Parts: sequence; C-alpha cells; structure tokens
Amino acid sequence: MTHINETELLNYVRQNAEAALNGIDMVENSVKGTKLKTTIEAQRNEYTNLYAEADALLRRKNGTPEDMSTMSKVTAQVMGNMK
Repeated sequence: MTHINETELLNYVRQNAEAALNGIDMVENSVKGTKLKTTIEAQRNEYTNLYAEADALLRRKNGTPEDMSTMSKVTAQVMGNMK
C-alpha cells in the first residue's frame, strides 16, 4: 500500500476541487435549464468551499499549495471542448 502524507492528500483534494471548478466553468454557459443551472451553482459552491478548506488546512500544516499543472488544464479543456 502506498503511503501518502497529509500535505500530499490536501494538495490532491485541492487540485481535484480546482479541476471540478474548471469543468463547471466550461459547461456553465451551455446549460439551458433553470434546474440544472441551480444544481451547477450548488456544485460550484461545494467545490469552492472544499478548495478553500483544503487550502487553509494545507497552509496551517505549512504545506506548499500546488495548482493543477498547465498540461492538465489544457488537456481537460480540450477534452471538454470535444464533448
């Protein structure tokens, strides 16, 4: 079993929340239905809070926040545009 330390885990959570927020940004303007827009906004709020909490905990542990790599962001955008 691979051992992961607390700061690595917090960075992982932070980066995944960032990826979710980027995905929401990509689809948000394409959504037509009011109910779906409301759901997407609720998800944005949850991921924003998760990102902020992971970031705050990471900083309290004297960890170094790591954003998603540029390559990961570009790949996600290309995949989102293809879909």
